[in-house]
Amino acid sequence: MEGITLKDIVASFVESVDRVSFLLKDHHRRVTVVSYQLGKAYGLSEPSLQQLVLAASLHDIGALTVKERDQLIQMDIENPHPHAIMGASMLSSFRYFNEISKIIRYHHVYYNEDYVIGDGPQEVPMASYLLHLADRIDILRDPNLWILDQVEMIREQIINLKGAVFHPDAVSAFQQLAPIDQFWLDMVNLEMMPVLDLVFEHAETLTLDLELLEELAYTLSRIIDFRSEFTASHSYGVGMVAHELGRLYGLTPERCRELRIAGFLHDIGKIAIPTEIIEKPARLSTSEFSQMKAHAYYTRLILQNIKGMEDICKWASMHHE
Repeated sequence: MEGITLKDIVASFVESVDRVSFLLKDHHRRVTVVSYQLGKAYGLSEPSLQQLVLAASLHDIGALTVKERDQLIQMDIENPHPHAIMGASMLSSFRYFNEISKIIRYHHVYYNEDYVIGDGPQEVPMASYLLHLADRIDILRDPNLWILDQVEMIREQIINLKGAVFHPDAVSAFQQLAPIDQFWLDMVNLEMMPVLDLVFEHAETLTLDLELLEELAYTLSRIIDFRSEFTASHSYGVGMVAHELGRLYGLTPERCRELRIAGFLHDIGKIAIPTEIIEKPARLSTSEFSQMKAHAYYTRLILQNIKGMEDICKWASMHHE
């Protein structure tokens, strides 16, 4: 296995998830585009901008149900933190996502809010404030109206909340961008990959060895398994059993490890299946069962474009054949 990079895996995952997830439906893409522009206008360093963009691309990954999704698309959320805590927890097991998980953890904290955990207030990263603003800009957008006809309405609401909900410096960055038509047109039209390419243009490429790839695969599996109490360790168990079966069959240690990684990733396509179906205690209807069967197809959709993971993609996506 050669040439597998963190950028390629993250790009494939976030682009596919945003397209197929019943919860997200392009929200991550728009928030990522806006976060990138806000981060540049604010003057984030290149490494900090990379972290912000990656956090934006995964920021609502902890929202598990339709009910949570419906709450998140409201401007005023009664308790927005559980999904942020869940998302941060899911991602924290991968060493290169430590900063990203912190940004996500605090991305709904109000500027005038003393956010307390344990013994005292927590220091909120500036990137979290920028991400929060980007997220709410997208929520204020009416998908049924032409975006340029909404600029003044969105601008006024954001400015009215400056210093209370939103960090004043984040709002100042937004005010630099608001008069520019391209900012708004990019939000609704620019694809995820060009943004990731821009952000990582000068970044050192992190090539994953098998150890790092397995660590990342385990982290991605948690995003799926945490969605149901019945599958809390399912992917991990499948991966470990597959590894042992491969060893007994006589596969090389490297192939056994690849098989374990495929086990970790085999159900990643369930991100496209409503939790209400996954968790349904009664027998699934014909329609629900057909939706559930499609998860293997979505596993292939997410993994198929990652160079160097062809065998893992094949094994993972064909696990019900």
